Amino acid sequence: MIAPPPLSTGDQVAIVAPAGYLNDKTILQKGLDILEHLGFSPRYEESASQSHDYLSNPDGHRSRELETCFCDPDIKAIIALRGGYGCLRIISDLSWEKMKENPKFFIGFSDISILANQITEKSGLITFHGPTLSTLPLIDRTSIERLNYCLRGSWQNPLKENIEIVKKHEPTRGKLSCWNLASLVSLLGTPFSPDLKNKIVLLEDINEPPYRLDKLFTQLYHAGKLHDLSGLILGSFSADANSDKLDNMRLEEFVWNRVLELTQKESYPIWGKFPIGHLETNIAMPIGAYFQMSCERGVLSFAE
Repeated sequence: MIAPPPLSTGDQVAIVAPAGYLNDKTILQKGLDILEHLGFSPRYEESASQSHDYLSNPDGHRSRELETCFCDPDIKAIIALRGGYGCLRIISDLSWEKMKENPKFFIGFSDISILANQITEKSGLITFHGPTLSTLPLIDRTSIERLNYCLRGSWQNPLKENIEIVKKHEPTRGKLSCWNLASLVSLLGTPFSPDLKNKIVLLEDINEPPYRLDKLFTQLYHAGKLHDLSGLILGSFSADANSDKLDNMRLEEFVWNRVLELTQKESYPIWGKFPIGHLETNIAMPIGAYFQMSCERGVLSFAE
């Protein structure tokens, strides 16, 4: 795997919009201000987030924008403006070789998880499941600090989070593969559907009612995507960004129980409440890096 070079104070961070657009200029400016406060120089072009129906721009524009940022030597990191939808439309048009030749941080989540995992799979570059620019003003201090540490090269630090051991097992090791659940399911039956065997898979989602979550997990199961994993880590699953904690707890418990039903014959650990997703805690995680899950200590540790 290729690790992106760490950033220094003053380095340029490009904002790209490979999926949806953002019409809230206040949120946009707050996100740019946070990057500046961290010591970086954000680079944002107004054309990066126009409005082309539910997309930011036509497909060709969005794919060229991403490739141009990867090939620009002045740009040291790339952060997605927001998720939404659109990454599936451009992944067949991208040059993975250009990304391999110009390694740098690529960060985003939700629909962006499609791009991040494909970049890692096709180029060997470690990418990051983490905040988009539009969510920077909405996440907590822990998530901002984690993003800063990652950009500056300290992404290998052990993660000691308040997790829930849903299914206990001996320590296990594997590459991280981090996904939005609905986005992962959208790849089934396509040439881009990932091989998840022997990987530690992290999943999250939002705005999905119980019956839809049941359908999505069941489809993953029947597609063979829950078999022979090294481990499964469940992030936040909430009804929406404004749902209360009790509703979120009930929904997450529903997810855990359904996953346990589907994986009862599987012998890998399952964790819940991992701090990734659409809520206020969304820590950056390196896709493609090897980690070890230790159920006894509840620690996710980088493994050489």
